[in-house]
This record gives sequence, C-alpha cells and structure tokens, in this order.
Amino acid sequence: MNTTTKWAAGHADTLGLITEALVMPDRPVVALPYLNAAQAQHPALAPAITTLRGAGVHHLHDDDGAGHGFHPHQPKHGNVDAYPWALALDTLDKLRTT
Repeated sequence: MNTTTKWAAGHADTLGLITEALVMPDRPVVALPYLNAAQAQHPALAPAITTLRGAGVHHLHDDDGAGHGFHPHQPKHGNVDAYPWALALDTLDKLRTT
C-alpha cells in the first residue's frame, strides 16, 4: 500500500525509476501489490490505484472481485509462497508482445 500511494502521488524519494517509467514510451508497467484485506480498505488506496491505472499502469489489484489480480489475504494470514508472480510476468509478456 505504501508504494502504491506514494507512487500515485509522485513521491520519487525511493521510487524514482517507477515514477519515471510512467512517461517513458514503449515501457509497459505492471504492479502486483501484496497487501492484506484491512490495508485494501484504506481510503487512500482506491484513488491511488485509479491514478496509476489512468497513467497506464497495469495495476493487478483484484479490486473488482473478478479474479483478475491479487486478492488481498486476511490480516496476519499472508502466504508469500502463494504470491502470484506468474500473473505479473504473464501480464508483462502480453503487453510487450502487443
């Protein structure tokens, strides 16, 4: 959540490369958050995702419940081993070939 909200607000203190990527031609950008359901309900998150998607970022947070991205886990029940890296990589591959 921290990275998503900072990135959307343009904070480049530690996010310089990804803030620059938004305006670089021919560079698809994919974001796959790892956050829990409580964090996902924070009021700053949805507008940040909307901002990033509006800038062309393929933000794979499953906020519509359609199963098209990362579905937040319950607090204190995360499983890093189940993180869907393949989803991000497959999305990036598809974007690079279109």
